Amino acid sequence: MAEVFTLTHDAVDLSEYTSTSGADITATAGAGLCGTAGGMNVLIDDIAEQYGRKDFAAGDEFRTRFYIDPNGVTITAGAMRVLWWKNAAGTTKYQCYLQMSGANYAIRLYAYTDGGSNTTVATGTLTDDGTNYVEVYFKAATGSASNDGIARLWIKGSLIGELTNIDNYDYSDDINQLRVGKSDMGTIDGAIFIDEIVCRDDNTEIGPVAAAGGALHRLVSPVRLGMLSGGGLAL
Repeated sequence: MAEVFTLTHDAVDLSEYTSTSGADITATAGAGLCGTAGGMNVLIDDIAEQYGRKDFAAGDEFRTRFYIDPNGVTITAGAMRVLWWKNAAGTTKYQCYLQMSGANYAIRLYAYTDGGSNTTVATGTLTDDGTNYVEVYFKAATGSASNDGIARLWIKGSLIGELTNIDNYDYSDDINQLRVGKSDMGTIDGAIFIDEIVCRDDNTEIGPVAAAGGALHRLVSPVRLGMLSGGGLAL
């Protein structure tokens, strides 16, 4: 099991994505989080769905880490989908929304069941800065008669919530694309930043980006570190 892809935006463009949709999704230096070179700037000035799309080998178990900065965006009603995972048919399987929780920004994770229900997994609050790193893990049920699908949400390394009894064997297989941007919006105005997206095909913790200026700009897994030490992997 291993890393599936990384989206760093360090080239300050969207070339790491398989495709992009809409002029409101750009890469800018100001959207770079954790001292990185660039990030995705999501301008929210209309209700059009716009996103960067990343395709990958299909599977039914993934863990994804991303950074998000609400950047003072105004949310007066509803919420906005910022990351969502689909299959080849274009059916949404899991999704993260940016919303308000009282006076605080929040991320909510949803999972779909075989019956088509959009089930809330967990909601966790965010700070209005560039330090929020979110990790999401999901895995399909082991069989059509098994209600043991899993979905979990972490913010800054702390488990916010989970569901471990999801009936999603038929609905959550063959996930092969991630979309990053804006969709299904409420009344929102401003721009948010998203950066440093990493996806793995197992439940290994990804963790935060290393502090800028260190010997390694991003945290490296023990396996990759061993390869580095042995000269088998270049930075």
